[in-house]
Amino acid sequence: MEEVSLDDLLAAHRGGLNGSLGPGWVKQGWYHAWLLHAQSLTDSGAKQTAAESYRRLTTGAYDGPTESVALERRLVRALVAGCERVEAGYVLRREVFSAEFSQGIENIVSDSQTGFNTPAFIRTVKLKDFPWNGWLRLGIAGRPAAAWNPVGGFSDPAGRLLWAALGDPAAFPRRTPPTGCPTA
Repeated sequence: MEEVSLDDLLAAHRGGLNGSLGPGWVKQGWYHAWLLHAQSLTDSGAKQTAAESYRRLTTGAYDGPTESVALERRLVRALVAGCERVEAGYVLRREVFSAEFSQGIENIVSDSQTGFNTPAFIRTVKLKDFPWNGWLRLGIAGRPAAAWNPVGGFSDPAGRLLWAALGDPAAFPRRTPPTGCPTA
């Protein structure tokens, strides 16, 4: 029995530079199945079918949504054909939000997979009474456990929240070059 959290599974595959959330398929079930099952395939035919389907899905080598869905189904069938791994999914999330407190939050965004620990939260959260000069206190379940590395990534929940705030280009005003200087 092995427990794999979705956050840990996807942490290395999510983006983070310039507001990017990663590849478009990072929230797709077929991609999660690929990450869970690709290394455990033993049948060479299933491995080849899965690899080809994955390549076509990630490079956009298909004609329209119908073929895309067919490729997704073929990929998942190939991944689970040998029964090397069987998964059971569940969600355990405790995130408290109350709009009743007068100095609380007026606007909040939550992601379907990461909950409130999403880069969109930092960009959209709005305080009720003091939207520009108030204080927002955030808490993350558990202690920070990973090194904070702007090149290699912020790989734990606390680090990802920090990077969402620090790495967001909207958080820093763009400096206008002096007149006559070339722009990038």
